[in-house]
Amino acid sequence: MPSVGEYIASGETVAVRTTASDSMDPTDSSKQGEIAATEERVVYSRGNYVADISLRSVNSVEYELPTVNTRYLASGFLFLAIGFLIWIVGPDFINESGLTTLLTATFGVIGLGFVISGLILVRHTLEIHTPSKSYEFNSKNSKLEDVAHAIRAHEP
Repeated sequence: MPSVGEYIASGETVAVRTTASDSMDPTDSSKQGEIAATEERVVYSRGNYVADISLRSVNSVEYELPTVNTRYLASGFLFLAIGFLIWIVGPDFINESGLTTLLTATFGVIGLGFVISGLILVRHTLEIHTPSKSYEFNSKNSKLEDVAHAIRAHEP
């Protein structure tokens, strides 16, 4: 598997290097790779995948401070709402009170799990936009902010 170091030319100075993921799912550790910014480009390597982004082609860079995972929060609140709805109207439609309690508890526990996960899985996010493609990287590591600064510092 190639590493970022294999794509950095001899004599090319690495301004910053850190771990990052190109996956939207913060629990997917198989998408964990390494990102490095030089004076000429940004290189991201994960397994057999490599993105080599020339700074000359970068239109914009967006960096977002650590934020909660809104997909997990939305899913959690949806499950909690369904559980609450079952608790309120369930007895009118379900003759078994034990089933109403079980369904309410199940949706409630799943919802709380998603909400807690969304609050725990906080990530820094870096988006690099080029004319042909946009790249999104996230990391628990605050050095991802340094990658954004390095890109801006070395823009042509």
